[in-house]
Amino acid sequence: MHWIAEYREIKGTWPAKEQLISSPGYHIELLEDLERWNLVAQDKEQNLVAKEQWISLPVVGAVAAGIPIEAIENQQGQLSLPLRLFRERPTYLLRVRGDSMKDVGILNGDLIAVRKTQDVSEGKIIVARVDNEVTVKRLKLAGDQVALMPENTSYEPIMVAPDELVVEGVFVGVIRESRQLH
Repeated sequence: MHWIAEYREIKGTWPAKEQLISSPGYHIELLEDLERWNLVAQDKEQNLVAKEQWISLPVVGAVAAGIPIEAIENQQGQLSLPLRLFRERPTYLLRVRGDSMKDVGILNGDLIAVRKTQDVSEGKIIVARVDNEVTVKRLKLAGDQVALMPENTSYEPIMVAPDELVVEGVFVGVIRESRQLH
């Protein structure tokens, strides 16, 4: 599915079945599964057409759900996922390290989908950078400071002066199923 979605993004058309057969990693069983699960179909020109909109997202590193960790951005792979999984169109994925957001269903090892933006409102779950360390927390305004609120009573809020906070993006979804990145 990743190859089909990427082909569509690059070429602007759906691949013909012959093009898929000659692609790296092609296996007839995979194509049969995609067709059986009603994810792809052949159109009248014998092109493979995705039955819903898919998006290819880079996994760009890790984010702390606990004590902030050093921001390290290095692309660790790509995943192609149905766009309908997300509230808003995501920009990238981050691997979660820690359990400070477990009460809202963001668990250690999950991938979170993030829409890159600095325009966020109070109450949103955000990816924040503080002193070159990143964390995922709920944004709360607290007087002349910003509180980065955990969703686990074992953790305390992180208090930050507004000028020390950099918003990297807003949380738009979570992926728990383990998948091999390619």
